[in-house]
Amino acid sequence: MKKMHLIVALAVSLGLTAPAMAKHTATHTQVDGKKLEKQFWTNLQTKNWQAIDTALAPGFQSIHTDGTRTRDQELSLMKNLKINKYKLNKFDVTESKDGDTMVISYKATTKETIDNNRLATRESPRMSVWHKTDTGWKMISHTNVTPVK
Repeated sequence: MKKMHLIVALAVSLGLTAPAMAKHTATHTQVDGKKLEKQFWTNLQTKNWQAIDTALAPGFQSIHTDGTRTRDQELSLMKNLKINKYKLNKFDVTESKDGDTMVISYKATTKETIDNNRLATRESPRMSVWHKTDTGWKMISHTNVTPVK
């Protein structure tokens, strides 16, 4: 009978702590994802090309309203990008079961110009996929659906 009480007590204890642990993990993931994106945007705005080059995975691919881009094509686009002000919000971060991949969806409001084309200044959805490597997090994909005017 004592053994049964011990098993029930253990099960109840685990049942009460497991949701808190899951919530903590989700919060930790949210914070890490937001930090990755915000730092990447800061690097874009300040034109820190070394940090951006390091952050982009070798097989990186992006998609925009005008089509897809390879890593080199995206770097070229970024180097012709002028970001004045921006605001990132409404983050939704999910993590793979093993914790080595994060999908980060968010809304960006920005005043930006790409190749002398002014993009619409309104909140638009963005999404990045990051993969953890031995040398840190690498962006493997990015989606920007802001239409070019």
